[in-house]
Amino acid sequence: MPEITVGELLMQSLKAEGVDLMVGIVDGAHIPLVVHAKPYGVRYVNAHHEEAAVHIAEGYARIARKPAVALGNPGPGGANMLAGLSSAYGEGHPVVAIACTRRSAVNYPDRGGAWQATDLVEMARPITKYSALIARWDRVLGDGLVPLDSALGRHAEPRHTLAFAPERQWIGHRIGHLELLSHPEVYAQLRRWLA
Repeated sequence: MPEITVGELLMQSLKAEGVDLMVGIVDGAHIPLVVHAKPYGVRYVNAHHEEAAVHIAEGYARIARKPAVALGNPGPGGANMLAGLSSAYGEGHPVVAIACTRRSAVNYPDRGGAWQATDLVEMARPITKYSALIARWDRVLGDGLVPLDSALGRHAEPRHTLAFAPERQWIGHRIGHLELLSHPEVYAQLRRWLA
């Protein structure tokens, strides 16, 4: 597999999920992702506030009936997204919120109240379907991109649930999304199902 950046890998994953709109405030932390938007057919819209970015993404998701992405700047920017996320979650609109973080040398050890050290993962957990921190580049594949319930066709709203028989479900551990196309364990499971 040719080498690509984490930003491009994330953009590939978002595009594969049907994302074609990303809203945020231009920040240096976003550049590794945003530079790949246009080549992948994803429109980037600059908002004036992160809460507004989430509301724009939510409105688009509601009208287009597909997920949209809101980007939050490190620390206070991510916290500003929470009110919008609460609305999107309450209404059941598919908004993917990505709050960038600064490198760990800036955040850790805890800098005693610095905004960049705010635990946004825990703050977002009650108002999102899934909240996680991906702190290392080598954990991007298969880590936080598709929640397990979604991969298994489960949804809180029964009309959106896919009825996969338990014997037709399988969880491949430590296998990245792109590796699914060529991983031996995946082929072995497919052979078992098709036998």
